[in-house]
Amino acid sequence: MDTCVRGFSYMPEKLEATNLKYVDNEALEQTWKSSRRERKKQQEQKIWEEFVKEQDIINSVSDDPYQFINQLSEDKIKELLEAELEAMRMERKANAEIEELKQKEILENSIETGNMEETSDTHHVVLKMRC
Repeated sequence: MDTCVRGFSYMPEKLEATNLKYVDNEALEQTWKSSRRERKKQQEQKIWEEFVKEQDIINSVSDDPYQFINQLSEDKIKELLEAELEAMRMERKANAEIEELKQKEILENSIETGNMEETSDTHHVVLKMRC
């Protein structure tokens, strides 16, 4: 007599015939579906709890960009400040170059049109802004 055992991923090599009992296909399928539903509910609950925990962490972090500054070492803070200072210098240099190009363009346009008086006023205002 061959016994068919369904629903188990691991079976020991030796089975005693006294431990086996007949289970109807419908009952086996119904039990499997109910245990599967329970596993899915547990997985969803675990995912939801992790999501809520992450949201709590996100909400506890404020919008203050300096909130973790006391946890940094002084060397790291100096390095960050130097990098920011260099970026500001580069930005200032780029803006100055753009302004010079604009002034040259205005000067060239005014020379072509012959309106020197207006150009000198514009140049004067720009020089005041740089100071």
